[in-house]
Amino acid sequence: MSARNSRSAYIWTQKSPVNWKSVRDVDNEGYHVAMAHPALQDLYGATYFDEPFVNGVSRSFATYNPHAGRRWSVREYMKLAPEATHLPEHLRKACIYYGIFPNNGLSIMPESVQFYQEFALSTGETLLRGAIYRYKDETREQAVARYLAYRIDRDTMNEDVQLSVWSNESMLSEASEGFYL
Repeated sequence: MSARNSRSAYIWTQKSPVNWKSVRDVDNEGYHVAMAHPALQDLYGATYFDEPFVNGVSRSFATYNPHAGRRWSVREYMKLAPEATHLPEHLRKACIYYGIFPNNGLSIMPESVQFYQEFALSTGETLLRGAIYRYKDETREQAVARYLAYRIDRDTMNEDVQLSVWSNESMLSEASEGFYL
């Protein structure tokens, strides 16, 4: 993974040895969160739900678990993240994800906004890229929360890359009956 920092964004790129459809396959649903993403399950798994895909956009929504904190990054995030009093009450402890067809994602947290995309480089390689944006007048506490959220997201992305590899392998097997996108 390569990355660079700018004043307001942390930009990252990563190549994955899979067909882009495998990345989409993993990202199109949220039921794998409970089994494949321990930190996300710890942070908000009890309240996570996916909404229907409408007009090219899907939405997933969750609020922090009241019992969150079994994993180090989640525990520290919950302990150190400032209360987001600038947001409406129902969004102060919310994680919202928008999937935008065909290859975009937008993640909104109290301390940051993140986008990511995937691009087919070939039938067997995909470029993942994204950026994490911070508030212009970010406080030290928000910066710490954003860093801890990034640690959680970094692990989640690595887990999703592995799931994409497995999805890609299954598409290539003779047992596969085809791919639905």
